[in-house]
Amino acid sequence: MKQAHYAVIIIITACFFLAFAESCFLRRSQVSLGPPDKRPVFSVMVEDGTEAAILQQSLNLEIVKMEGNRLYYYDGNAALTEKLKQVGYEQINSEEELRVYKKYVKLRLPKSADTTYKDLADMLSRQQIQVITREKDHWVIYGTLGALNNIKHSGNILQNLNYELKPREIDNIIY
Repeated sequence: MKQAHYAVIIIITACFFLAFAESCFLRRSQVSLGPPDKRPVFSVMVEDGTEAAILQQSLNLEIVKMEGNRLYYYDGNAALTEKLKQVGYEQINSEEELRVYKKYVKLRLPKSADTTYKDLADMLSRQQIQVITREKDHWVIYGTLGALNNIKHSGNILQNLNYELKPREIDNIIY
């Protein structure tokens, strides 16, 4: 009787251990799709990088990024907006952080037969998400946090990228 009792205790302990290990793995691999900084982001159109550098130096702008001719910057007070208006920048836009920040993540491929790879690729292109690499069990994708959130809420599994992206190496032997 005692041996059966010990076997049950061992089985229950093993189940708790496996459940704990799985929850730790899932927590570690889940991707955070919130903005990395909570400060408000604004944008303004500039001609080139030189103009952006002059604005950064003269007005002490803290630049988030520059994409095309649009300069994204943090704005914590109204005084900076007033300085930009005095210098001649009229169209200053408040930006949604989920559209400003971009991220590389792993997309686990569905194991069910109801979603094909073509359907998945079409859904990603509609969200303006780029497929960087296609691996056997996952794809590496790149997109805005808002688009990645839409993909995640549609039932897909996104995970942190736990390796550095490198171009593929091919050895060509010429005889």
